[in-house]
Amino acid sequence: MIISTFFDIAINIGAIGLVAIMVWSLWSLTKAPLNAVQRLWWVLAIFILPGIGSIAWWWWIKRYYPRRHAEDPTWDPATKASNQQVMGRPRPSRGRYSNPRD
Repeated sequence: MIISTFFDIAINIGAIGLVAIMVWSLWSLTKAPLNAVQRLWWVLAIFILPGIGSIAWWWWIKRYYPRRHAEDPTWDPATKASNQQVMGRPRPSRGRYSNPRD
């Protein structure tokens, strides 16, 4: 009897912990810099795979996103692209701005 009571308590504590992690994941997801479709995929991952989805979300928001944003501050996770304009090679001069004395 004592062993089954111990397991019941352990399972209940684990379930409460899992629900707490899921609630935190969903709450932090509302403040994330993602578009609606990406949020929907994360919500599905958190509900379908409660423990793994929440851990994956924690990894993405705490580890991946800050590192990626530090590498390229203009990176936008909603578009998965950098907002920085790429500078190409200069266009050939047409002589408009040349020195008139030449």
